[in-house]
Amino acid sequence: MNKLFIVAFLLLGGLNIWMIMRISKMEQELSALSEAIEAKAESAHSKTTSGFGSPSGLEVPKGEVPVGSLQFEKLSHDFGRINEGDKVKTTFVFRNTGEVPVVISSATGSCGCTVPRYPEGPIAAGEQAAIEVEFNSSGRQGEVSKTVSVTANTRPEVSILTIKATVVPQDR
Repeated sequence: MNKLFIVAFLLLGGLNIWMIMRISKMEQELSALSEAIEAKAESAHSKTTSGFGSPSGLEVPKGEVPVGSLQFEKLSHDFGRINEGDKVKTTFVFRNTGEVPVVISSATGSCGCTVPRYPEGPIAAGEQAAIEVEFNSSGRQGEVSKTVSVTANTRPEVSILTIKATVVPQDR
């Protein structure tokens, strides 16, 4: 029994040494990769200040990434009086007033009753697009206000859209 214990102990010790050596090598590789990424980022930055990624030769301050800008025709919509159970939709039209393409990474309703649909591809500078918002009034009554948070490569990063309604209860 003692010999088996000693053999197992030696095997585990060897395994630990191998793991420590492997981790050390991985740390060295990670450090080299990190340095390479930083060098490429610096190189890319010097190119974006006068070419690709920077329209019209726009100077981009070091460390900053150019962003777009969304200008909505309206930030809120009031459906007025609707009946409980109605599904209503509205469209929020916007224009990219920035100088780089805008990509919407998410549009999220404040609850499951509010479902936004947004463009999945880039919206070019100067281009117009829209976000459609559907509100399901089932189980809602009275004054209702819901929001949609739109996240994109813009400044500010998040735009808030609001929908409102007065939901008239069904006769039960």
